[in-house]
Amino acid sequence: DLDLCYRTQKSGYKVYYVHTTEIIHFKGESTKRSSIDETKIFYDAMHLFVRKHFSSSFFIESILQVAIIFRKLIAFANVYRLAILSIVIDFILFIVAVWGAEQLYSKENWHGFPEFSKPWVYILPALLQIIISLFNGNYKRKSLSTLRTLVSLFYGFIVLSSLTFFFKQVAFSRAVVLITYLISLLAFPLWRIFIKVFFRIGLESDTKKSRTLIVGNENKSLELTSKLKSDFRNLYQVIGFIGLTRKSIGNQVGTYKVLGTLDNIKKIILDEKIDKVIFSSDGISFDQMFSAVAISQGENVEFMVAGKELDYLVGKSSITMLDDIPLLIVQYNISSLFHRITKQIFDFFFSLILILLLVYPLIYLITKFTSKKRDFFQFILGIPNVIKGEKSFVGPMSNSYYGELFVGKTGLTGLWYVENVDRNDSAEIKNLDLFYAKNQNIWFDFEILGRSFSKMFFGTE
Repeated sequence: DLDLCYRTQKSGYKVYYVHTTEIIHFKGESTKRSSIDETKIFYDAMHLFVRKHFSSSFFIESILQVAIIFRKLIAFANVYRLAILSIVIDFILFIVAVWGAEQLYSKENWHGFPEFSKPWVYILPALLQIIISLFNGNYKRKSLSTLRTLVSLFYGFIVLSSLTFFFKQVAFSRAVVLITYLISLLAFPLWRIFIKVFFRIGLESDTKKSRTLIVGNENKSLELTSKLKSDFRNLYQVIGFIGLTRKSIGNQVGTYKVLGTLDNIKKIILDEKIDKVIFSSDGISFDQMFSAVAISQGENVEFMVAGKELDYLVGKSSITMLDDIPLLIVQYNISSLFHRITKQIFDFFFSLILILLLVYPLIYLITKFTSKKRDFFQFILGIPNVIKGEKSFVGPMSNSYYGELFVGKTGLTGLWYVENVDRNDSAEIKNLDLFYAKNQNIWFDFEILGRSFSKMFFGTE
């Protein structure tokens, strides 16, 4: 548009705005149907426009090109502002942690870092920690991960401790390294929690179901979706379908939408944060499948192919049967003696902590004198049932048994609470209960509890 208007004016014509026309413009819809990065392409077009029309004047071209580069940097900084903010805060906090550790450990026989090493003795360890965090995927565009931060600090501690051991010239004090990371273990998670609680930033919902695309004709895709929904060994969240023709884009198939075609599948994978792509082998050639896999190389996505009768999925390293199988032939963690004992110990001590910290008595009094019935209040009021052994903190919604199969004590929370499911859909609740029973361990319980509290307080996981 800019180029056309500019050439029109240069030819001696005038450009008028015709206000009587009307159009509905769905912003971004055109780029969604292609594989381009719209931000990059937009600024590349600006560079092209300047080179085309202003290259005769080096001075003018230079000013415009620098201005475009500057504006491009601002645009990318805006897109990745949360990640950049996280890097800056972590960098400053780590420098403060090193300085604080130095002050705490200073004593008669050690008076702090030598003057020749300052300020690099503060800056370089902080820079190293940031690089380790970047490689660990700690800085995301829309979310703040506390757990990943702790893992990054652990890696950083190992690396920095190793450097002080192997390179004596930087081994001023290993105790300072230890104190630095103890301070960081408090500071790094705390500012993230503060930002989440008070500014509601970094609370991107992150369901633990595999975000899935189905490629194929509409009827087969809908049938395959139904089978995936009934699979209790794996949890799938079907985001939408990939059609076989461009005309099908935007079609509504049941409760799902055709998001695109094989031509722009990579763009959809990136935009929708897809974990799995499943091809219905009926109607799609292997050449088309291989082509889609090839253009999506480098993305963290798993490709699978459904059999002709939609009764199995073939993946890179596994075959998943979709037809129902007898429940008793599957190994369930919930029945393991080790898992049951660790679960009972955790239930008892966590209940005791919540009672000793007066959380239960306080919530009990609040509910007695008010009519509030928040999810968190109902959770806390269930603690006596956990102490008595009638319930667990995490477990199935309402059934402890399916026939003769034990799936765990009913829980104050569970997958039925954190996943977006219809609680009146008994078939889906059963699949979630079976999935939990099969995969239960103490770390899975911690994860569900964390997601539950996040949903109770922030309305998101």
